[in-house]
Amino acid sequence: MSDLQVGNIVRTVREIRTNPVVAESRGWDPVPANAYGVVTRVEQTNLNASWNSSGKGDVYVDVHIFDDGTGKPWKAGNYLASSFEKILSTEEQIKAILS
Repeated sequence: MSDLQVGNIVRTVREIRTNPVVAESRGWDPVPANAYGVVTRVEQTNLNASWNSSGKGDVYVDVHIFDDGTGKPWKAGNYLASSFEKILSTEEQIKAILS
């Protein structure tokens, strides 16, 4: 289970790639690790629930990325929540918003 909520400031924990069918404008170019964004949607699913000791399935999120590596914003839609980590420090949140 993810502790991410709508409105959390997050960063990518690794490069993430898009599905070109969903976001043709990016193609297969990855969004770099440590890209900052804000969570806009969280969805708990039943997928893989049988493999999780809590009995809960995967959590998927939509994240508005402030800078996708090209200097432009981008929406990461329907990504596993584990692709992101929540930014806890106020100083880092301000850095993310100003980046």
